[in-house]
Amino acid sequence: MESKEIINLSGSVIANINNILLIFLFLARIYKYPKIEYWLGVIFMLSIVPLTYMLIKAIESKRAIIYFVQLSLMIGFIFVEFLLDYLLKLNFRQNQNYVIPFLILFYASLGGMIGIASHSGKQWTVITVITFLLMVTVSLIMHFKTNT
Repeated sequence: MESKEIINLSGSVIANINNILLIFLFLARIYKYPKIEYWLGVIFMLSIVPLTYMLIKAIESKRAIIYFVQLSLMIGFIFVEFLLDYLLKLNFRQNQNYVIPFLILFYASLGGMIGIASHSGKQWTVITVITFLLMVTVSLIMHFKTNT
């Protein structure tokens, strides 16, 4: 496999793992397992390492601007998530002035990962769309059950 193909496949795998991690994180929040939710969040945030590597490789291989935007959104979201939930431990989800921009960044970053996965072909695109839609469904269920 060529280096670019490995990077493409890595992006597809990361996109799907993150969607699945978030599904389980939201389920942990619904069923009130805060320790499990916390550690799933930590694992999710660790994806910033390979995503940053992918961004560096994208610069070297002169990828299209949209690729940088998609990766940067995801890296940015992980950074914001770390700051708000893990470092500062703010209860921002009850304040619409904070939660609306947070949710826009959340859905834009994870939706952008569909674009990253699309570089591995149609099958990965379909798989990623499915895991994304499942994650969105569980996030909406979580919202209505927990009001967060």
